[in-house]
Amino acid sequence: MYKNLSIGKKFAAIFSVISFVIVAFGAYLLSELRIVQDGITTFDEIALPGVILSSDIQYDVNTVRRTQYALLTYSSVQKRKESIQTTIERNAKIEQAFSEYQKTITAEEDRVQFNKVKKAWGNYQTVLASFNDAVSDNRIDDAQPILVGSLEEYEHLQSQIDTLRQMNVGFVDLSSKEMISSTDSMEVLTIGCIIGLVIFMVLINLFLTRQICVPLNQVMTLSAEIASGNLTHKLNREVIGNDELGMLADSSTKMQDKLRQLVEDIIAAVTQLNTAVEEVSAISEQSSQGMKQQQDEITMVATAMDQMKATVADVANNTEEASGAATSAATTPRCPCCSQTQLTAHSTNTRCRVAHVGIR
Repeated sequence: MYKNLSIGKKFAAIFSVISFVIVAFGAYLLSELRIVQDGITTFDEIALPGVILSSDIQYDVNTVRRTQYALLTYSSVQKRKESIQTTIERNAKIEQAFSEYQKTITAEEDRVQFNKVKKAWGNYQTVLASFNDAVSDNRIDDAQPILVGSLEEYEHLQSQIDTLRQMNVGFVDLSSKEMISSTDSMEVLTIGCIIGLVIFMVLINLFLTRQICVPLNQVMTLSAEIASGNLTHKLNREVIGNDELGMLADSSTKMQDKLRQLVEDIIAAVTQLNTAVEEVSAISEQSSQGMKQQQDEITMVATAMDQMKATVADVANNTEEASGAATSAATTPRCPCCSQTQLTAHSTNTRCRVAHVGIR
């Protein structure tokens, strides 16, 4: 069915298939790039900020803890107030970090661990609620037991924060592995698609060659045979469809048939012409022979006429002599027998010559 389509429709169908393959390949690349982009977004907006925030929270908690221990050693009231203000600002920074971290939570496991950290932080702050007041009132003996008594809550808080940080590190590793896996799979599949496209283009080339070039070569071969004078070359019409090339092949075949019929007609006409020429030549030969024979006969007649003319002249001479003799005999008396005998002899001689001319 395909080979019966026109050449334009064949090219349209082939390029439609090529376009479909390219669009499918582009859609696949876009989907893979979207996966990589989602992985990068997750890594950049969730996993990595979670690690940074959890590390900052742990660092700020440790800093506040060290500052609180340092407060117990300060003798200057002003310096104590500044350190207390520093701890308050650190605690506010920790609360802000908790708020920011909560925005990055997507997994339920992460949410559960974050709640544990918040609870441990709340317990730790509850235990240390009166520490700053005791230090501000210069009640170091009261502040020290409060700080020492919060060690268990501090260690529990550190443990929960460390667990949260390790969990985020695991998320980062997982996101990195997923992105690497996605890029590797995309690379492999891209190479496979490129190889597939190359193979597909080779097959399309072979297909086009078979559908267009092979029929065109057959038509060109037929035209070359016709041009060289071979009007018996046969075209394999079955391998050519009913497209423009098929119409060209049919036209070339009809032209070949017409030329062969014309040549046959010309050969027949030449044969007839040769026969007619031979007949005309035979008739001319016969006419020539007849004319020669007539010329010979005319020549013989002319010769006979000359002889007859000479004989007539002789007869005339003889007649004149006979007349003279008769006249002489009439005027001169002689022997009658002799005169009659001579006259008879002249007359007999004249008759014989005339008779001889007539026979010729």
